[in-house]
Amino acid sequence: MEELRFGESLRRVFLISEVPFYAEALRALLSRIPGVDPVVPGLGCDEVLKRTAEGEKADIVIECGGLVDWSRIAELSRRMAPRSVILLTRQVPAEMVCQARDSGVRGLLDLRVPVAELVRRMERALSGEAVFPETEPSTLHGPKAIRLTPREGQLVTLLVQGLKNKEIAYQLGLSEGTVKVYLSRLFQKVGAKDRFELALFGLRNLANGEFSCVEPARSRKSVSPAPMGRRGLRTLLVGTQNGWNQTARSAMAG
Repeated sequence: MEELRFGESLRRVFLISEVPFYAEALRALLSRIPGVDPVVPGLGCDEVLKRTAEGEKADIVIECGGLVDWSRIAELSRRMAPRSVILLTRQVPAEMVCQARDSGVRGLLDLRVPVAELVRRMERALSGEAVFPETEPSTLHGPKAIRLTPREGQLVTLLVQGLKNKEIAYQLGLSEGTVKVYLSRLFQKVGAKDRFELALFGLRNLANGEFSCVEPARSRKSVSPAPMGRRGLRTLLVGTQNGWNQTARSAMAG
């Protein structure tokens, strides 16, 4: 496919996956697209960020499961523009579509579709087309997108990890009283009844629904302050879905 080429060179792709089997399978799939070669497989986000900081340019395909670090994906999208950042997932809830668009992702592809269709969608995204799944309107009742400040995004992200106010204050370099004020304002802004409901909203926007793939919580004793330049969620899509909330409560409680 000629439009995938840059001058005389083939279009280069970085493949990010923590699972070697998935990395090799996706490499084989990408090799079916004309003009895409070589594929650099099995890298982590940190390695790709390091390469981009050194001036390397490539499209990025990310196989993701569990919690998604949208701040890093937004940074990759910014650095790689106008090249494509494409996410592959087995769950595509409305919240994930919202976060992906907000982070500058070019394509959000469902791995459950037939292989030939997946290749076609990948090819379209690599060609510069925005490719996103259609979300079912019935999955959420009355959803609304709430824009968060960088500090609010960091706070919600830390709250999802189960940190207490004192631990959040340590992470963000704030006083515990300031964290309480932020939380109180967030409850009103988001419409959450308490910190648990706010955490559920955050979890819906950070996770792709595969609880078995959610990253294990870090030991609180080993948690170090987050870099001040990092931000959490940029937008919070808020709605209700009772079945999901019950599952989420069970998972978080367990």
